[in-house]
Amino acid sequence: MTPKLYALSTLAIAALFLGCAKHSSPGTPTRHASSAEATVISIVSKQLDLIPEKVKPSSHIISELGADELDFVELIMTIEETFQIEITDEAIEQKFGTQPTDYLKVDLTVRQLAELACGK
Repeated sequence: MTPKLYALSTLAIAALFLGCAKHSSPGTPTRHASSAEATVISIVSKQLDLIPEKVKPSSHIISELGADELDFVELIMTIEETFQIEITDEAIEQKFGTQPTDYLKVDLTVRQLAELACGK
C-alpha cells in the first residue's frame, strides 16, 4: 500500500469511527448519523454538566439545555477538535440563514450540531 493510499485509508477509518462517513453520491444522508449524534450528545452533556440521558438529538442547545453564548462557542470548538473539522461562520450562515454571532437566535439542536460536524 502506498503512503498516500495508507493516509487516505486512515482518514476514512477515522471518519467511520467518528460517524461521518458519507455515501458516495453527493447530497445523500450520512451513513452513521446516529454515531455522530451520540458523540455530540456526549460532548454536550460533559460540557454543560448534564446527564447524557437528558440530552436528546432534538434538544436545543441554548433554550432547552441552558447553554449561554460562551458555552455555545466552546461546544463548537470541542466538536471541531473531536471531529477534526472546521465549522466556519459561512457554513452556519448558509445552513441556518443567520449570522453565527447571533448565537441566541441560532439555538441549534444537538442533531444540527452533528450534521455540521459531518458536513451535511
